[in-house]
Amino acid sequence: MSFFRRGKTNLKSTVTNAIKSTPDLSQGLNSKSFKVSEITKYGLNGTATTSSFDPIQSLLAIGTNNGSVHIFASGEMTHEFKPTNSTSNNTIITNLRFIKGVYLIATDSNSQISVYSLLQMKLLSQTSAPGAITCIETDPSQDWLWVGLQSGLIVCYDVDQGLMLVKYRIESQQRLNMPNVKTPEVRDIQWSTRDIGVLLITYSNLAVTYSLADQSIRNKFHYEVPADSPGGDGLSSGRARYPKFIKCQYHPNSLNMVSLHDDNSLVFWDTVTGTLIQARTISDININRPSSQGSLNANASGINLPILDIKWCCDANPESTSLLIVGGGEVVNTITLLQFGHTPKYSLSSYEYMSGHYAHPKRQQTVQLQSSGKAMVSSLLLFTQTSPYFSSNHNPNLLMVWFTSGSFQILRFPSLQTLKNHANVLPQSLLWCGVHDSTTVEVQRNSWLGMVSKDTRRICVLKGGIKDQSSLHLNQGKELRTGVVVSSAEDGLVALYDGSKAELEDSCALAVNVNDTLGTKDVGVVMASYASGLADLAVGTTEGDLILYRYAVNPNYDADNVSGLSAQLQSLNLNTNQSVIDLRSRCPRDVKEGLLPMHLIRPTMVQPLAGQSTKTITALSNSNVHFLAVGYSNGDVLIIDRRGPAVIYHDSVIGNSVAGSSHVTSLKFSIMSFGDDTYSSVLLFAGTDKGEVFVYKVIPESNTGRFKGQLIDVMNNSLVFKNESIIGLHPIKSESGTPCVATTFDFGQLSSGVLIKGLLVVQTQSGLAIYEPGKGKALSCSKSFKGHSQIITSGVTVVGLSDPGKVSVKGYAACVTAVCNDGMVRFFSLPDLKEITGLNTGYQTSNDSQFAGKSSVLASGDVLIRTSEHSSVLISVVASQHRSSSTITDKFFVESRHIPSRPVLSGTQWFKGETVITSSQLESLLRSPSSSTSQRRESTKTAESQISASIINHNLLPFTVP
Repeated sequence: MSFFRRGKTNLKSTVTNAIKSTPDLSQGLNSKSFKVSEITKYGLNGTATTSSFDPIQSLLAIGTNNGSVHIFASGEMTHEFKPTNSTSNNTIITNLRFIKGVYLIATDSNSQISVYSLLQMKLLSQTSAPGAITCIETDPSQDWLWVGLQSGLIVCYDVDQGLMLVKYRIESQQRLNMPNVKTPEVRDIQWSTRDIGVLLITYSNLAVTYSLADQSIRNKFHYEVPADSPGGDGLSSGRARYPKFIKCQYHPNSLNMVSLHDDNSLVFWDTVTGTLIQARTISDININRPSSQGSLNANASGINLPILDIKWCCDANPESTSLLIVGGGEVVNTITLLQFGHTPKYSLSSYEYMSGHYAHPKRQQTVQLQSSGKAMVSSLLLFTQTSPYFSSNHNPNLLMVWFTSGSFQILRFPSLQTLKNHANVLPQSLLWCGVHDSTTVEVQRNSWLGMVSKDTRRICVLKGGIKDQSSLHLNQGKELRTGVVVSSAEDGLVALYDGSKAELEDSCALAVNVNDTLGTKDVGVVMASYASGLADLAVGTTEGDLILYRYAVNPNYDADNVSGLSAQLQSLNLNTNQSVIDLRSRCPRDVKEGLLPMHLIRPTMVQPLAGQSTKTITALSNSNVHFLAVGYSNGDVLIIDRRGPAVIYHDSVIGNSVAGSSHVTSLKFSIMSFGDDTYSSVLLFAGTDKGEVFVYKVIPESNTGRFKGQLIDVMNNSLVFKNESIIGLHPIKSESGTPCVATTFDFGQLSSGVLIKGLLVVQTQSGLAIYEPGKGKALSCSKSFKGHSQIITSGVTVVGLSDPGKVSVKGYAACVTAVCNDGMVRFFSLPDLKEITGLNTGYQTSNDSQFAGKSSVLASGDVLIRTSEHSSVLISVVASQHRSSSTITDKFFVESRHIPSRPVLSGTQWFKGETVITSSQLESLLRSPSSSTSQRRESTKTAESQISASIINHNLLPFTVP
């Protein structure tokens, strides 16, 4: 039942004479004036749990804890494979793999396997594994999926034949060789990097190289830490120990491999002979020998966190390698890189020499990543450049680090330097992974396009797909303004981008990172406010400071000397007692024109609340008339003139509150008359946590040219809304109903005594109210709602009339648009707040009010709804701007992009006479003996199968060795 329907007893309306004298500002609006249409979606359906990158098609796939799989390509192209009816929304995607360019394989926490077509962008086949899945293995050039089970069994599926389970299977080699071990599960599988006929299989107590052709073990690997040796945990014992295997990784040449163990041992082996070459940790070497024989950098405490994962990476030349290690340090969230350099010749190097190669890398570095709260590193993804082989670790240049919170960081590889401004590296949707605050603002379209087109730092890593050109420029029928989304992330990144994604083919955003500006690592952003008329950005940090940016030409631009800035940032001391610090010398030198840092404001007069170490910002508003306001959790309100900058007002709402307000929850600047004034002024409205509205006036000081702020009124709303927080303030012009925000034009008219009459719409979760500022504290008009439905955000919408001559000479009408947490959006007339109509958006808001409250409404009728912590949707609610539901045919798979041939064995391995099989021989081995290859291909004439059969270019080498 709607709690907003007219005539119900839970609806209260009070209309005063002042409101009755105001014209009907919504004349001409009816239910036909409104219609919901989706503009675009942002973010992920759930929290990211796994990811995969295809360097050939240049596509990114991300799986979530809601069972969804998202595909991203160039030009903001994105597609979501939603959970099927047989898949619970609580299902977690555990693995994603691209194979043959045209298939994407996904496994989930229910041990279900799904195959998606990147050609048709649909689910092709789905099946359940015959047991709990513990690991999988694929190869980009092969049709086969190996699945390791908790029982120790390894089964194989033919992906090209609709996930047909083939008869070939591998029994638990650990159970056969170590029958007394009670943990039979398969922990890891890796195809040999050079021999398609060999698998490296990891169990808890044993690892083996297994020949598919011979159906037998080639070599066994069993790790023993002898008595009195430190092992991976550094704790010597009087008896031998056998640390359990976690996973194994081949060297790109397949002649060596490394095993990770539960005591943090990293053990390097010769896969040809099974000989142990070197056992080490991140800091120590020779850990399988008595401790006196070779500690490199012993950890005195003997306590290190577990190593979570390892990846054996290589350069363009796969003989030049490095080992990437997650965890294993004394502190959380560490990433370590051991760069070994060029691998010694196998046939010419002794084991002692090879041991030194792995014991003493050319370079070793460890970085600790900062994260919000208690988020931990959960997984890594390398963006490779050369080929999809070597376990997708071939010549990476970027590293994506995922955290348990669903956020991520981008690091350059191999330097491991955090890329703090990644807004133009990945699609804008991914900016929502870690967004804390979000809002929208209207910007002049031509001005916006001019600003983003001058960004020279765009290095979008995704270049795949072909965008449907009909999806571009969808907004050109609107007025010459665009809705810009302002998102603020926990890692200090603030990004501004066109909400419609419809203007430019590539990802374009204006972005800053406060940690880049300050030379810090762990400063987050609470909220940001953008003044579009001045291109000024105000950013409130977790430290309670304000950083002021302005779009401008950079006088320090020097793209050839970017490194000089880093030293300059480090040398500047921010630990001073100054309340205003000039940041103009800290403009990044690689930015020719963009949002540049101007000043840091540290309000030393504001004291943190008892028990808090920092000041907490609760509200922020940046105006187009050079003033900004900020509220703090201790009740303080500051008004700042940006032109100094200077604080022109500071006081607390606590001492002037009637209802017991403790802090400000909403701020908004306006230019209108107050009370019986015959002129207009710059007014600041401040809503509080107890339903009060404080009104401040910004006035010029006599003969100084400066301005000052003063409190002129406190409007009390608590009796109507029962001490609720005010979360929306919308000043409107009383003659037209259009927004009455402070503009540069109106500010210039103040000296001539311009008179602008206005009203103020106030919103809480349970209702709306209208005030006539300065006409006493009495409520002018209110509409309150009871029940389960709550307003999460609201705004004034201006709607063009199709036939204005009949009802209005203005050609438009205005109303209040209220977005509710039950998925409804409701429209109320001005000034009497009668419900015009309500529409179901189809989008439930976030259950967490912290994120739902970050939704916003623009005057154009665009509405940003925060649907979850990591997602949002932008819709239009005005019928005249309705977008047709015609299908956009973005193309994700590009047939002309062929996969290079798979790397093959070296001359050394051929010389040793090992049994080697080809891909066609492997197919004959795995498929049913009753059907030939030609029969198999004849029976599967799907487009995907035909592409799969021809996508490997055997003349295209995966790499060239100098």
